[in-house]
Amino acid sequence: GAVTSVSLLVNGVAAESAAELAGRYQIPTGLHANLSEGRPVGPARHGASSLLSPEGFFLGKMGFREAVAAGDIALPQVR
Repeated sequence: GAVTSVSLLVNGVAAESAAELAGRYQIPTGLHANLSEGRPVGPARHGASSLLSPEGFFLGKMGFREAVAAGDIALPQVR
């Protein structure tokens, strides 16, 4: 089969080159929101956020789940 569409993890290591390839070959591309792994690429990267560790990284899958369960995530920051 042929690739008919892709999803791009926007803060992934190869995001820029993957977006360039998808554009070059005109492959429809969706953006995959990520609130648990790596560093943010949006406004959250410029200040304190309940989504981030003190080092500026997302909390990880389990850390995010635990923070949600504890009520420590500010839902407007998710939006």
